[in-house]
Amino acid sequence: MTFADNPHNVCFLDKTDTWTQRHGKGMTAMLVLKRRIDESICIGNTIEVKILGRDGATIKLGISAPPDIPVHRKEIAELIQRQAEKGARKQNGGA
Repeated sequence: MTFADNPHNVCFLDKTDTWTQRHGKGMTAMLVLKRRIDESICIGNTIEVKILGRDGATIKLGISAPPDIPVHRKEIAELIQRQAEKGARKQNGGA
């Protein structure tokens, strides 16, 4: 069953072992998965990341997410965060 044709929007994971099960709550880690082209991973019940293709060292991803969830490349998300922090400092009288 794929994410798109899942009538209940439930993600089924390949692995049941999680970081919390192994290391306890409050820990931060990166889940590392191997996926082939046209395979996906799910984040929560509403976000799907699909491997669309590969060209040498470059991987093409497709991301399906609700419109209220911002999706950005990391460098763009960091720029947005810096601009927001700069705006907050200006509002509070900082430089």
